[in-house]
Amino acid sequence: MNTILEQIVPPSVSFFLLLGLAVMAILIPLKLHKKQKPIWSYKAVEITPFRRDTPPHLKLFYKNTQVDSVYRTRLIFFNKGKQVIDRKDVTEKIAIKFQGSKILCKPDIIPNKEAIQFSAKRTLKGKDSFLQLDFRYLGHNDGAVIDILHTKAEKIDKCSGDLKEVDITKMEGFDQHLPPFYRSQYVMTPIIMVSMTIILLNMVMRTEELYSKIQEDRTILPMIIGVIALSAILLVFGLIKQLSHRRFPTWSRKDESSTK
Repeated sequence: MNTILEQIVPPSVSFFLLLGLAVMAILIPLKLHKKQKPIWSYKAVEITPFRRDTPPHLKLFYKNTQVDSVYRTRLIFFNKGKQVIDRKDVTEKIAIKFQGSKILCKPDIIPNKEAIQFSAKRTLKGKDSFLQLDFRYLGHNDGAVIDILHTKAEKIDKCSGDLKEVDITKMEGFDQHLPPFYRSQYVMTPIIMVSMTIILLNMVMRTEELYSKIQEDRTILPMIIGVIALSAILLVFGLIKQLSHRRFPTWSRKDESSTK
């Protein structure tokens, strides 16, 4: 007689689950191997109130300079790797390009700690602006958030510069905020997983009784599988949102509620 667990999770599925866990057990230590991993990302928001129907005689000025629009870009640069990046590792100066844009004022720098001596200098070359970055060192998750006011940019997608034996990577998702529902899942997810485990164990312990009920009513098994599948999908979706949010250091999210 087949058990309830065997009907819900066939042996072939169990094999692939175990295989997946084995692969993860091998890959995770490799992923955590010490290395440098410079990361940058940004989010840009227009802060000017002008609309398409704004009267043409209404002009916008920034410190006596007429501008068509003003954007606020919040940029992050940090070392996601386990190995320290020293200033001597930078063989070519790191610079973010604001194509077709003018940086209007000195950037506001918020480092995760003062010891790294993070700095950002603006330069203008033709119609393009550049934000040149410098630091003393960057340990694991060390870096800074930089606030920049600038005119509309055609693109902000290029980070020039060179480090010894490592590339600078652009990571997406810095403009995504974790909704309160998913923040609560930091607590709720373990509780739900423990509850599901208890329910499954209870089902296994009462196999004969449940099996007889399933034989009497064929709709019970699909309902059980549906509830478990739906719960698993919701948990996985929530965990993916959490992991996406956690790709960036905690200190870079401290005042995100004020920058939405």
